[in-house]
Amino acid sequence: MSHERIEAEVPSLEESWRIGAIVGPSGSGKTTLAKAAFSQGFRDILPWRGDVAMIDGLPDRPLAELMSLLTSVGLGSPRIWTRPFHQLSSGEQFRAHLARALAAPVDEARHSVLVVDEFTSNVDRTTARSIAAAVGATLRRNPQLPRLVVVTCHHDIVPWLSPDWHVNLNSGSAVLERTRVARPLVKLEVERAPQSMWQQFRKHHYLHGDLGRSSSCYIAKWQGELAAFLAVVPQLGRAGQKRISRIVTLPQFQGLGIGMRLAEHVARELSARGHRVTITASHPGVIRRCSSSPHWKLQRYSRTGKAAPQQFCERTIASTIRRPSASFQYIGVVDSQPAARDENEVRS
Repeated sequence: MSHERIEAEVPSLEESWRIGAIVGPSGSGKTTLAKAAFSQGFRDILPWRGDVAMIDGLPDRPLAELMSLLTSVGLGSPRIWTRPFHQLSSGEQFRAHLARALAAPVDEARHSVLVVDEFTSNVDRTTARSIAAAVGATLRRNPQLPRLVVVTCHHDIVPWLSPDWHVNLNSGSAVLERTRVARPLVKLEVERAPQSMWQQFRKHHYLHGDLGRSSSCYIAKWQGELAAFLAVVPQLGRAGQKRISRIVTLPQFQGLGIGMRLAEHVARELSARGHRVTITASHPGVIRRCSSSPHWKLQRYSRTGKAAPQQFCERTIASTIRRPSASFQYIGVVDSQPAARDENEVRS
């Protein structure tokens, strides 16, 4: 029995990097290379219990940390957290696997590296790009999480992951690129939408109720595909004030920041017409984005928020969760021109 020899340069764990990728077709030796270079980073995939909420299958960490981690990999809905693992879609299951692996205790003696083989191989390519973008951003935002090496046959996720290095295995050769790959731009098209469009998004939002009759609705499309929905309502008794009441991004697009980019685009246009725009949220991703953006000003913050009806089977939580909530006012530059002012383009 013959064994093919693979010679490749791979950055060591002593070097400073956060994300790496090994890419090549089936049979090219990419998994063999990963095991030779980062054997300590391979983790056993433990089965998920079928009778408990998915969040109960994560390592023992403070609830706030788990909610933040799940949100950062594109699982920001409490409705998903409370479902058993087997009820999740293939994309949601992959994100849950990633969250569980990233939440595992870090062993500094082993350089805290995580290797994910067959990265995004079992999900559609739109979901794959969203997952790659979400995971890449999460690791760079949270240096306490382990470093990541992905092994994949799909070249399309490399720019979305934006690794510090990647090895390309093709035709028996191995080429190491040490230049960080820039993430592609996400160019959105924003349109006004009828309230009936809410029916395509409501099951993905924790509030199932109908929209108010006075709601104004907007949608965002990416590459011609419907990606996100937003609703705005007037504030009763407050002339000229509008409140963003719904932001929903379809699961396959979560992790690209589309929802908040839609919110900022709509808020900018409404502000240009003289409206005061606010948003109140308990979603960790929305709070994080507004808190770090110069376009939003914090008005109110509550550490306990309102009681939410989600229940968890085993964690030391009462029958309701009190998540932090915050209110923000949009204070971005008022400009009547609908041109892009973000790192990515948005068109009306």
